[in-house]
This record gives sequence, structure tokens and C-alpha cells, in this order.
Amino acid sequence: MTNRRAKIVCTIGPATSTPKHLKSLAEAGMDVARLNFSHGSHEEHGHVITTIREIAAQVGRPLAILQDLQGPKIRIGGFASGSVVLAQGAKFEITTADILGNENSVSTSYHALSRDVAIGDYILLSDGLLRLEVVEIRDDTVMCIVRDGGVLHSRAGMNIPAATLTTDCLTPKDLQDLNFGLSKDVDYVALSFVRRAEDIESLTAIIRERGSTAGTIAKLEKPQAIENLDSIMTVSDAVMIARGDLGVELMPERVPFVQKEIIRRAASHRIPVITATQMLESMTDHPQPTRAEASDVANAILDGTDAVMLSGETAVGKYPIESTRMMHRIVTEAETQCSDVSPIEQKRRNRDTSVSHDIAIAQAASRVAGEIKAAALIALTKTGFTARLMSKQRPRTPIFAFVGDGAVTRQLCLYWGVEPRLAPDKGTLEEKIILVDNELRLQGFVRAEDALVVVASQSTHGKTNLIRIHTSGQPDTK
Repeated sequence: MTNRRAKIVCTIGPATSTPKHLKSLAEAGMDVARLNFSHGSHEEHGHVITTIREIAAQVGRPLAILQDLQGPKIRIGGFASGSVVLAQGAKFEITTADILGNENSVSTSYHALSRDVAIGDYILLSDGLLRLEVVEIRDDTVMCIVRDGGVLHSRAGMNIPAATLTTDCLTPKDLQDLNFGLSKDVDYVALSFVRRAEDIESLTAIIRERGSTAGTIAKLEKPQAIENLDSIMTVSDAVMIARGDLGVELMPERVPFVQKEIIRRAASHRIPVITATQMLESMTDHPQPTRAEASDVANAILDGTDAVMLSGETAVGKYPIESTRMMHRIVTEAETQCSDVSPIEQKRRNRDTSVSHDIAIAQAASRVAGEIKAAALIALTKTGFTARLMSKQRPRTPIFAFVGDGAVTRQLCLYWGVEPRLAPDKGTLEEKIILVDNELRLQGFVRAEDALVVVASQSTHGKTNLIRIHTSGQPDTK
């Protein structure tokens, strides 16, 4: 265990798919491995999944696997020369017809384009570097004027911020990829380009029909998702601030404040939030981040994010292990600057006029642990629910979750401050407390006479309803 509380998500790619690199990532601080199904074959992803499970056993702690579905990413077609230059003020056509592109026109994979756009809309290409204005629509072709030109490469991405796209969130490719991921027992499934709660509900229904308990992560990268934020969070297990496409779809000056609002609302909904994209982008090619990138990561931690994510830095970068170590260092330093209760958590508590018994128990346990300077908060949990509640209290005291289900321990890897441990779910409560006390002392996390605050359920209904203070090394008494 480290003194870092926020979790690190690493994207696995050609730079890190070998057993040696995967183990190095785990040792450097990776908590969750992200597999981007926009790239790679099922065979390649399957090999990585198997290797990560083996490495988790070697390093002695669980590692979660996040399957990131491609979603309905809109792209243009190809050019004979691989790329063209679009001059500012030039006319340019985008058509759904099957053509080979040139400097005057290009095809697109999105067949509803002419139906979904309107005259005056802007079409953004290559992550927003090129901007076209729609001036005419006819049949299967959209006529544009180039407002911001530049080099346009084959298969570049396309964004239409003002349009409400009619495509489904789950494409046929996504469904095939999802079936594969669930067959490999992935722990989380991230859905791209979520626009409304129904998108996540459809994904959840498929996951449950397949008999999986994998959690769902809504990737927030469309303006419509921001408009429907609360309803999406209500049905999601976690959210990801996907700042790449979000930064293209929204004006850049809005993104920092949208990020803060998403983190604040995720705290209210008590679900984890992952801050992603270009966090240490310069480390894709350089061994050190820029000072602005270090500030970006630190500010996300100060705002209350549960996890930070590395993308190209660990997937294709030259310094994937160094990037992970640097992320760990920045996060750890930022957390030393946090107050006992983060501003975002204090605001949420102040808004809570009534709470459930479960939440009241978690709040009380966190406060008691702080006041008596307990060495550990211990959650004895079957489903992970108790540990999740305590995570959102942001206690200074380390949280150890003892769970009898391996899938639950892996899912808890995404939760701020939670150190999941696999433990047999048998014996009386008193026997369980002694068992976990012995394990924590054996591993050096607590010492004899340390105070431990135990949170558990003492009923058949599974409700969190018990707090007990235990002195390490002493027989437990009721």
C-alpha cells in the first residue's frame, strides 16, 4: 500500500502490452488497466487480460480491467495520397457516397450526416484543428466552406457540436467487443459518446443479461451528456471526463469549469469520476512533463477526482513507466496539500439535509477514525457497498476493504482511498475482526495497540449498520 489515495488508470497499448511492461506499470502505481477497443484485435486484448490477471497475483494486489468501447466515432474516408491540404475559404464536400477523396471532397462513414446537420453548423475535423461551415445540403452530400484550413489525413475524426446525432451509442462492433470483454470477465465497461441515461441503461441491461457484474462508466464527451448529467450519473457506476472529444465539442474555455462541475456532481451522486486525456501528454515523447501538465493533474486532485488517467503516454509513448511514476508523485504531493475534508466534499455535506442510515454510519465512522487517530478504517463487506460509502467521505484514515468476492475487490480498485483485500467470508464478526487485524499487522500496516475502526453489517439484509472500535492485538469484545 502507498500513501496515495486517488487511483491511476493506465491505457495499455503497443508500448506496454508485454508482461515485463505490465508488471512495471503495476509496480509504478497502476490501479486500473484500460483497454481501448478502438484499436487492437480480440486476440491481442485477450492476451493482455490474461497477463494482467497473472501479474496481479505476482504483485499481491488486485488490478481492475476497464474495457473502453469505441462507440459511434464518426470518421471521414480515405485520400489517394493519404492526405490533402484544405485552404481557408475553399469549398469542400462531404458525402456518404463511396468515393476516394481529394482536395474537393471526401466520403464519410456517417450515413445520416445530411439529415442531422443544418446550414450554418460547423463540422470539425482532426480533433477540431480544421473547421468547416455547412452552406448547402443536398441528398447525400453536405457542401461546406473551409473556415480553418490545414492538412487533413485519411480516416480523420469528425465532430459536429451543434447536431443531435441519430446514431445508436452501441454499434455492431461495440456489441461484438462487449461480448468478448464480458467473456473475459472485465471489471468495467466504458461507453463512448453517451448522450442520455438510456444509453447506459441499454448497456447495463446487456451486461446483466450476459450474467456479468461489470460496472458501467459513462464517458462524458458530448454537449448532450452535460445537459443530462444528473440522469446519466443516476444510472452509471462511474463517469469519465473524456476531455479530448469534450474539448472539441465545447469551447476550450468552458472545459475546465465543466470538469469541476462534473467532479462536484459525481461527489453528490457518490460515484467515482475519472479525469482523462492529455494529463501528461508531453511525456509521450519526453521524460518530463510540462509545469502546466503537473498543475493540471494536481488541480484535478484538489477538485476531488477519484482517478486520473494516462492515455497515449502509456499506450504508445516512449516513457510509459516514467509517466506512471510521475503521475504517482504529482498525485501524492497534491494530496498532502488537501485539507482534512476537501472543499467539494464539504459542500456536498452541507447540501445533505437528510441521509440514509448507511451514509450516516459511514460519515460517523470516518469522523470517529479521525478523532481517535485510528490507524485504519476497516470495511467488512460482501458487495463493496460499505467501502464505496466510506470512500466518498474522503477520510484521512486508510480504508481497507475485506471482501470475499474477487470481482468486487477488482472493482474497488477504482475507488478513492480504498485498499481492497480478498478474505474468506466466514466466521463470526469477532473472528473476522481478529483475522483482518492479524493480516494488517503481519503486513506492517498497523501495530499492536493501534486503534482500528470497523464498519460492517450485522444483519441478514446486508445494510451497513455497525461501527466498532478495536484495539489491534487485543481480543475483540462486543
